[in-house]
Amino acid sequence: MARPAPPGKGGAGGGAGGAIGQGEERGLRPLSLLVLDLLRPALDRQGRLLLELKALWPLIAGERAARLSAPRRLQQGTLTLSVDPSLALELQHRTGELLARISAQLGTAAVSRIRLVQDRSFLAAAPAPLPPPVPRPLPPAALPSGLAGLPAGEVKEALVRLAQALYHERGK
Repeated sequence: MARPAPPGKGGAGGGAGGAIGQGEERGLRPLSLLVLDLLRPALDRQGRLLLELKALWPLIAGERAARLSAPRRLQQGTLTLSVDPSLALELQHRTGELLARISAQLGTAAVSRIRLVQDRSFLAAAPAPLPPPVPRPLPPAALPSGLAGLPAGEVKEALVRLAQALYHERGK
């Protein structure tokens, strides 16, 4: 791994030169190495497993339990879960089942113990679902000209709905 540039030798505050891509001879580091340094804590084995646990949590814990709990930390085989107080007792009784499901999903015995922390702050962190888009009426000019000659009825109504759906799907 390249070393950071000494002060005044082409680093961030360093005087002349320092164009992107002139790289190693000036002591600059590729952006990918800087990003890797920032992500390294999340990319260690425990971090990767925690990210997988978060993604698989609804499958592991079940839909209801996943809404009321969330994996927060994984250290030395202990998984810390933030749990809504209304679910804490139930999850405490289900820890054996959860450990088995975690091992089955991850394919490894990475978690040997579960620690529950009663906390509702994770509920506020979840983004609110977006409201459904409000369909705009289809302008008459957007209707295919062949629809005007059709007699009123179910077929014409179905074709108009199809035209509206296609109109909205194409982004207006």
